[in-house]
Amino acid sequence: MIALSSLLVLAALTAADSTQPPNRIQLESPWVRLLPPSSEVTAAFVTLRNDTDQPDTLLSASSDAAETTELHVMAEADGQMTMRKVDFLVVPPRGVLELVPGGTHIMLIGLTGPLSTETPVRIDLRFSREGLVPLVAPVVDLRRSASRKS
Repeated sequence: MIALSSLLVLAALTAADSTQPPNRIQLESPWVRLLPPSSEVTAAFVTLRNDTDQPDTLLSASSDAAETTELHVMAEADGQMTMRKVDFLVVPPRGVLELVPGGTHIMLIGLTGPLSTETPVRIDLRFSREGLVPLVAPVVDLRRSASRKS
């Protein structure tokens, strides 16, 4: 009898979960760059896909992996690349916003411990419409990837 009631509860929970609307912001190809252990900063990258007819705004990011998490953009000014913190990033309606090396990205500043390719980094993204969206990003060692290609 207990097993049957457990199955009924599980079926009810599953049915309740299926009524939840799907995320309107999709996270694609997330990753965090592994830097030498002496580095106190790194960056995270991801493609944000907005499946709605309305723009959504990435207001902030936070992670237990860093003391401070900031949204950054890179731009060329007077022949030099500059990086600056921004207060928000807009994901266009039915569009994508790519966070990529050398462009828009998430900075993790004051790492709270060494990163490892064995342990992904969780970053909570807060959007104006979508709300809180958890991101789990694998840590990628570009030096190791480059040596495999040669």
